[in-house]
Amino acid sequence: MSNVVPFSGDDFPSFGTFPDGTPYATSRGLAAMCGVDESTIRSIGQYIDIDSVKSNTREAKIANNLVKLAYDSNQLYYSIVHNNVPINAYPESVCIAILKYYSSQAGTNCTEKADELTSLLMKKSFRDFVYELVGYQQTPKTSFSTYVLSRILHHHDVDDMPLPDGYFCLFDKMIEILQKFDLRIDYQLRDQWFDVRKGDNRFLEPDISLGLRFTQLFTSDYKEAQKEYEELYQSRLNNTKIRIFWSKDLINAKWELDKALAERDLRIQFLKIEGIQDSSLPIPRNMIPRQEYRFKPSPDSNRKPEDVEPAFCYPNDYTSLFHEWLKRVFFKFVWRKYILERDEEGWMKKYNKFKSLPAEKQKLILQTSEGQMISGFEYRQLWENQLPPAP
Repeated sequence: MSNVVPFSGDDFPSFGTFPDGTPYATSRGLAAMCGVDESTIRSIGQYIDIDSVKSNTREAKIANNLVKLAYDSNQLYYSIVHNNVPINAYPESVCIAILKYYSSQAGTNCTEKADELTSLLMKKSFRDFVYELVGYQQTPKTSFSTYVLSRILHHHDVDDMPLPDGYFCLFDKMIEILQKFDLRIDYQLRDQWFDVRKGDNRFLEPDISLGLRFTQLFTSDYKEAQKEYEELYQSRLNNTKIRIFWSKDLINAKWELDKALAERDLRIQFLKIEGIQDSSLPIPRNMIPRQEYRFKPSPDSNRKPEDVEPAFCYPNDYTSLFHEWLKRVFFKFVWRKYILERDEEGWMKKYNKFKSLPAEKQKLILQTSEGQMISGFEYRQLWENQLPPAP
């Protein structure tokens, strides 16, 4: 069975590998590479006469390219089946031959897309050629565990700026959880963010926004969220001309209300603060049980420690609260947007891979052992499907 990868937002595969590891592109994928319509690729046909390479036709030029690539078959694609759908799979050499044609041999039909991709592949191949020639080996990437430890030690050095005794830092806990999360869903955060300024791959890690969102657990007002939702709901209810009842604004208001209710329930379950009679209501910031500590800025930042606002750490007794907040609030209502803002390309690649997995594997990834949604891959879509029918 071959491995296949669909295009973003599309369940139809575009690239894959044959059982022997040979990569291929479907007619759709190859058309995208060449910058032409899929029908143009299909019009080339399944077979080509490699012996007749002297004419000036498109097929003859492609055949000539295949001869130079030592391709010894006259079959341009092989028919395979994916999810009961027949697919034309073009092997690696055929893709290169056709790509070369549309990059430089098609006259007025040459495309900028094919030219750009050809240049990119040539650059990569040249680098691999020289590396192999001189015996150069690239420095192995830092493991996530090593990176985690280095960042924790940097951000609050145990000698210069230790955490107060009896308190934990959200940054530490979250990055440890991400490490386990990384391994579980095979989402290598460190491989997904390319730093243009430095020209290398960087780790994706929690930042100050995590703390800001955790603070909302204490300060969110479900009554305000409920009021906004009910006002929008009634306005839609009173409008007899609308075609779609659940507008984007109304869905978002319902989403924010559910988030605020989840935060309220956590406050009721976990928080018993002296002087607070009703923990379902927002807690004043000055009564939130936390302490400030110095947080050294990123080593890639030009900021000095004294220029950075102090971060907050929380009592060790709140560790369970933080883990429950991650499962019941952050991973359900925040995670997907949080990642998309930082790593849209990498996350969508992983989402496409996720969608190609069997249903049982998807279910395993989407749920914790307690059956709660955590990954945020498509929790919002599942949630929207559960919205009540329009009145």
